[in-house]
Amino acid sequence: KKRAKTCEDVPAAVSEWSHMEDLPWSWPARVDAIAGGAYGDCPGATDDTGAELTWRQLAEASRVVGKALRRRGLTGSPSSAYPQSAGEIVRAPPPVAVMLPHTAEALAIILGVLRQ
Repeated sequence: KKRAKTCEDVPAAVSEWSHMEDLPWSWPARVDAIAGGAYGDCPGATDDTGAELTWRQLAEASRVVGKALRRRGLTGSPSSAYPQSAGEIVRAPPPVAVMLPHTAEALAIILGVLRQ
């Protein structure tokens, strides 16, 4: 009998996420993939205030932030410091600084910004 997956299995399940190798490298895409899987209701972010967001909540909150930024016309041009093919030379995009407290909510905001 196969044991049901639990949140405690998340670290051991990283090898099961190999299907994500096919995704373009993007933290929002990775969070969405985890949120849509068996571990979506497991903690995705916690902070010192006691706040906790599941992977699903983290993905949804970041989508809300991304949509709000788009409605206000704040969008970016996709660029990546990661090569898309073997041997490709890429230039790192200019750095961006985001000054937010170290909270679970701030992580959702940063992921929302990255969706742009």
